Amino acid sequence: MAKGYNFILPDQVQVGVGNFFYNARFVPRFVNNVLQGKFRGAGIEAGRFFVNTTVGLAGFIDWASDLDLQTPEEDLGQTLGFYGVKPGPYIVLPLSPPFTLRDLAGYVGDIFLNPIYWLALPIIEIHAIPSAIPHQNRLTTSLILFTAKVTEVVNDRSLNLEKYEGVEESTVDLYSAVRNAYLQKRAKAILE
Repeated sequence: MAKGYNFILPDQVQVGVGNFFYNARFVPRFVNNVLQGKFRGAGIEAGRFFVNTTVGLAGFIDWASDLDLQTPEEDLGQTLGFYGVKPGPYIVLPLSPPFTLRDLAGYVGDIFLNPIYWLALPIIEIHAIPSAIPHQNRLTTSLILFTAKVTEVVNDRSLNLEKYEGVEESTVDLYSAVRNAYLQKRAKAILE
């Protein structure tokens, strides 16, 4: 799928789609910066979101990077690691990045932190809060969220085709190589 997607869409459009999805995940990044006491990072995230949402056409254009508004991406898995929660076993699920048990719990927590999932496209129903799609239209909401997730995964994969192919061709034990790279990357991210 990623190869067909890559053939159809130019790289600039793929980068714009990736920027849009990154911008949409602002609230969990902001909250996790605050939970880790990284108030400067939280301020940078707020500035990035404001600039990219307004001037950057809902995040499709990443003007904030040109203004040097950059901070490491924080998530609830990192926050749990920051507070000493051990990673647990390594887990691979379809249409998702790899996880440790801690990061999977953080991933689910980040879904609950993201207002898109309870305000715009409610998978979490809160009766007092209005939503863009009425609560009774669960099928519509589910289809939109599933399509968005598949688009995000395929877009990310298509942007990194050469990297994935290079690793697949040069590695004898791909699973172990990906697991070790993931665990090292997450340990480093928690320390930052």
